[in-house]
Amino acid sequence: MIRMLNNLKGLFGNREMWVSAWRVQCRLSMLVPGSYRERRDHAILTLRAGRPGEAMDLLQNCLNVCPVDERPVLNQHLTQAKREAPNCN
Repeated sequence: MIRMLNNLKGLFGNREMWVSAWRVQCRLSMLVPGSYRERRDHAILTLRAGRPGEAMDLLQNCLNVCPVDERPVLNQHLTQAKREAPNCN
């Protein structure tokens, strides 16, 4: 099941179908709640799916526990989310 969902997420991601990829990622995050990788992907796809307000909290939670080498990318996404959030009201 998890492998199938990962393949589906990859397919949607390659086609830049972010809302569909986000929906798949929501399911993956529920199936593997302890996985940092799934939480990180959920945060990034939430932003790409046009939900910056929700993504800010998810990204901040990831930044609290992420490996040092992932901090710059996550900070970039958080900055983007903060910039886009006011436009979604």
